[in-house]
Amino acid sequence: MNFLINSGKITGMSNVNRHPGQNSQYLLWQLPKFPFDYQYLMDLLKSYSSPRDKISRMIKKKEIIQVKKGLYVLSPDFGSRINLRSLANLIYGPSYISLEYALSYWGLIPEKVEEITSMTN
Repeated sequence: MNFLINSGKITGMSNVNRHPGQNSQYLLWQLPKFPFDYQYLMDLLKSYSSPRDKISRMIKKKEIIQVKKGLYVLSPDFGSRINLRSLANLIYGPSYISLEYALSYWGLIPEKVEEITSMTN
């Protein structure tokens, strides 16, 4: 049994579905607060007997978010602050942000635009 100190209280945690010797919460806090790729995850989980299964479980439990094949971000529940403009470039790159979002961002139109459009040459 592992123990987790949360807000000054010690609570027990079972080792069911966990890699021996590693705390799942500790693993999540090791992940970067910016987007990371599949190879980074595989390197971090190399001591697991089935790292792909661990990645699938992390996605199901919404600990990480799969943005596209091979690109992940840590869930905002664990301190990730996702920069949508940077993420747009990683999803469809090389690209630049254009159209209404850019005009709104620079204050050239009065409307607030939520949709980000990525353009390429």
